[in-house]
Amino acid sequence: MNAKLDKLLGLFSEMEDLKMRLTVVESENKSLKEAMKFTNEDLEEVKTSTSIGAITTKNTGDIKSLERNSLSFKRRNIKLETYTRRENKKIFNIEENEGENGNTELLICNLLREKMNIPKEDEECLRFERNHRIKPRRSSLKPRPIFVKFSHYQDKELVWSFVKNLKGTNNGIANDFPKEIEEIQLKLYPVLNKAK
Repeated sequence: MNAKLDKLLGLFSEMEDLKMRLTVVESENKSLKEAMKFTNEDLEEVKTSTSIGAITTKNTGDIKSLERNSLSFKRRNIKLETYTRRENKKIFNIEENEGENGNTELLICNLLREKMNIPKEDEECLRFERNHRIKPRRSSLKPRPIFVKFSHYQDKELVWSFVKNLKGTNNGIANDFPKEIEEIQLKLYPVLNKAK
């Protein structure tokens, strides 16, 4: 019986030892669960930031594509606007009269006949779709230019072939281009003059 009691006391001692180990394992298990929870949160954060990074990269690519398309459309628009203005001319330094009242066609015909020396039969064949003075510029002492839209491109080219006769006068004729092209030409004129 003493042997059995000793054996039983030994089992209690082992049970106490197992109980202490179980407490340590439970404590470690709790620590591991907390570490795993933080790791999962970090992993979710990394996934989110990675998807945000991917979205940001995609958006950057989309923005660049839109900018390229916008530039392409802008260029196409300028080309189209230039094409629609191909029958147009601007005539400069024709004196403004008080009684002009928008009747600029007579002034244009006088310039074509008297200063450009266009033959009368050619001048009579010229047709204008519209002509008018351009809106006044602020504080300008020069007469406002006259905008002329010819009915036919060939009429415009005929007038342009006589433009050399305006040399020595204060009058001038120029093509009607969009603002963007005129800005480029202003930058290129000094280069052209230097090359001449």
